[in-house]
Amino acid sequence: MKGKYFWVRGLGSSAIGGLVLVGVITIFGYIPRIGLSHALTLFTSIYLLEFIYAVILVCPVWAICIIIKKHENLDVYDKKIRFNPFRFD
Repeated sequence: MKGKYFWVRGLGSSAIGGLVLVGVITIFGYIPRIGLSHALTLFTSIYLLEFIYAVILVCPVWAICIIIKKHENLDVYDKKIRFNPFRFD
């Protein structure tokens, strides 16, 4: 996206990361103790709360990123870089 649409990237990564984190915690931490039905309710409420926090905080973080980029006069993109740890050149 070449540095554009920070709010989309921020919310997307928060949504995916939160889904994985809350899912793993629910599966391994709560299902054995409280049962599947209550764990699904708990998962839904925790995930929605976490996503609401992400939506609320994306605007201030976006503003801070713009200020830092202007202050440092730096906007760097990783182009033609491969992050494959199994490739040896």
